[in-house]
Order: sequence, then structure tokens, then C-alpha cells
Amino acid sequence: MKQAVKLLKMDKNISPVSDYYDFNTEKRKILYIFPTVVSYGLTFYDLSVKMPEYRFIAFNFIGERSGSDKYEDTVKRLSGNDEVIFLGYSASYALAIETAGKLLKDGIKVSKIILLDSRILSKSDLEGTAEKLTAGLKKYIEENNMDVSEVKRKMDEHVAYIENWKIPEKIETPVYIIRSETGDYNEQLSFGKMTCGDFKIIQGAGQHTEMLSEPFINYNSDIIRNLLNGDINDEITVYTSVKNNTR
Repeated sequence: MKQAVKLLKMDKNISPVSDYYDFNTEKRKILYIFPTVVSYGLTFYDLSVKMPEYRFIAFNFIGERSGSDKYEDTVKRLSGNDEVIFLGYSASYALAIETAGKLLKDGIKVSKIILLDSRILSKSDLEGTAEKLTAGLKKYIEENNMDVSEVKRKMDEHVAYIENWKIPEKIETPVYIIRSETGDYNEQLSFGKMTCGDFKIIQGAGQHTEMLSEPFINYNSDIIRNLLNGDINDEITVYTSVKNNTR
């Protein structure tokens, strides 16, 4: 988040929109990206630099007050007949899976969900998160002319949403987890129960908070790119379930 805020101020090609950030705007292939607990799409700016061939629609947390259907509405408006792919990191899993389920019910195929080191978060995991993040980022928030109280309110709403999130009906979309070097393998297996499509856990680089930072972002962005191209390296795949047939 700190690096993203600094870069945002220097790069005039970024187009901030009320509900999302639009990186690499001129590209046709789109990745729809859901926010971490930080709740702003800025988190994914560095990744968009590493993957300039893709347009990144990086959602902010919208919240119930603005209408939770805005994620689906944006995807429908921008995707046309193109492939829909979701990407997330850590707590992004809740919005990504829920939005995929809603779109699938509307007849829109979500072809892949790629999650960086996600696991189901408990209330104890999330306790005090908004306060800690807001305090840690206060300087950078103020430098970017953002309202500290509004940022905290958004984070609080997001944390409450994650705490109350219920595991939905199974989706057809394949789910891929790129785990950190310290990721909890057993906890990540639970995502395999949420899809009747393919499910894989792939070994990424860096600890949880380092995955989108140098030098680990280079390796992890290559994994994402390979997944998007259907080129999955079995040597770094630590778990595979193909249509519920586990090997």
C-alpha cells in the first residue's frame, strides 16, 4: 500500500474511479481484482506494472451502503463477451467467490479465480485489523489527500463483511491458490470444497506480506501469467483436484 500510494502520485496514466482503479487502461484483456483488508485497489499497482499486457480493474471495497451488486454490474459492463477472470490476495477470497457465484447464476462464465495466499479468516484473525492498518498508513493516507476516517470506515465495513461471510454454494469456476512460503496448506484446502471445477495449490515465493514486493513479485507474477495462459508447472503444484478427482 505504501509503495502504491507513492507511485500513484508519480504516474499520471492511472485513472482512479469511485469504485475501482483502472491500471493499463489501454489493454483489452482484463483482470478483475478484489481488495485485501486494506480495501483499496491500490494494493495491486505494482503487480499491474509487472503484467503490462493486462488491464487491471482493481476494485475498492464498495460496501453495503453503496450496493453490493456494483461489482457484478462493473464486470458485466466492461467484459462484453470476453473471458472473465478474477484475481485476489489474502482476504480477497470472500468478494471474489461471492461475485463469481452471482455472475454464474446470471449466465456469465467466470473462467478462473486466482488467489494469492488466501485462507478463511476468523474473527480473531481480523480483530483490530482496521485500527492497525489505519495507524500504520496514516502518513501515506494524508499525503494522498485521503480522509483517514473514511479509510477506516471502509476497512471496518470490509472486516465486518468478511467476519459474516458464509461459504456459498459450490461454483463451477476453477480455483487456484498461490501459497506463500509460510502459507497454511491445510487451511487452504478448504477452497477446494467451494468449487466443482479444478482446484490447485501452487507454491509461490515470499512470506505472506512479501508476495507483491520485490523481489518475490517477479516470480509470483510469472506464476499468475502462466495460469492465465494455461501453462501450469507440475513441479511447483503442491495439490491438485481435477473435477473432484484427487491425485
